[in-house]
Amino acid sequence: MKNTYIALFILIPVLVFVGWQVWLSLNISRTEQQPYQVIWKKSEYEMREYPQSLMATVTSSSASYSDMAYGGFGKLAGYIFGGNSDQKSIAMTAPVHIQLSTEGSSMSFVMPASLNQDSMPVPDDSTVRLGLSESRKILTLRFGGWLRDERMPALEQQLLLEAQTNGLKVASAPYYMAYNPPFQLFGRRNEVAVEVE
Repeated sequence: MKNTYIALFILIPVLVFVGWQVWLSLNISRTEQQPYQVIWKKSEYEMREYPQSLMATVTSSSASYSDMAYGGFGKLAGYIFGGNSDQKSIAMTAPVHIQLSTEGSSMSFVMPASLNQDSMPVPDDSTVRLGLSESRKILTLRFGGWLRDERMPALEQQLLLEAQTNGLKVASAPYYMAYNPPFQLFGRRNEVAVEVE
């Protein structure tokens, strides 16, 4: 009997955790994603065309992802969870855009397609800016796991080499797109991207 209780004590939390992770995976598949058109695909690389998108953005003087993620995500989440002039909740979308640079970094949430510049509430936090991204073509490299500063240089070099191999002229520094909450362990999707001419 004692062994049965021990087994249940271990099994129940494991089942709850697995169920939670499955729910997260299903929920992210239902999350609205920034629209784009695939021009071509090769293995983990994709060439895409993006239309203009309305974004909420915060900037930072930090060039590291760990620093940018810590402060930036909280400010943007505060805005969409009611920290705005209408005290209105705005649906989370994917991906989160992260641009890192020694000259200044940024993190952006894409706003739902049902909203426009006229209908967007004003952020309570003046460091959150609203604006339209430019339409653009980008080359992406998809990878799993978590975004970590030590992984980024090799991923960027791999993407830039693929752009060179395909005779593409790179028109921006590499940036990142993250699709999953940090507590989702399985089925994670991240991308490093560059704008191309």
